[in-house]
Amino acid sequence: MTSSVLNEINKRSKLQSLNLDQNRLQKFPEVVTQLSYLRQLHLDNNQIRLPATIKNLIELEQLWLGGNLLWQLPIELGQLTSLTELHLGKNIVHQLPSELGNLKRLVSLNPGHNHLTKIPSQILDLRQLETLNLEGNVRSNIVTDFGKLLTSRVRLEVALEQADVAQEGSEVLR
Repeated sequence: MTSSVLNEINKRSKLQSLNLDQNRLQKFPEVVTQLSYLRQLHLDNNQIRLPATIKNLIELEQLWLGGNLLWQLPIELGQLTSLTELHLGKNIVHQLPSELGNLKRLVSLNPGHNHLTKIPSQILDLRQLETLNLEGNVRSNIVTDFGKLLTSRVRLEVALEQADVAQEGSEVLR
């Protein structure tokens, strides 16, 4: 991609959606992090690494990063608190940063077909999460580990509900 194209993108300061899929990008185009209105960013099937400046895209709601040979994700990804969808499939990520637990609006998380060895417990704090794709990861019992964490969360929620009921019952008796 030529620098003139990237400069033209930068001039479009109100740009909300950008698709750079399959452009053989070797480097993340830094000019993209200056697009303050950007809500959707497609970067599938390139060869990029994410810079820490990704945190500047505070309005970003959907991010596609599949097929980029990503092996590490910057912790700054956890500062994109408007994200509702994060697609990380078909990379070589070994670990998700615990900071993803800050993405409280996240509805869909796809780290499928990576090399994950564990799921951070902070993922359980994502109350809006409806879809989690763990398919095709190296460690076959990652789903079992997540199941154990999920069971712990359910137990905690039940215990909290029981505590609320007990407290309400004692208030009624007063």
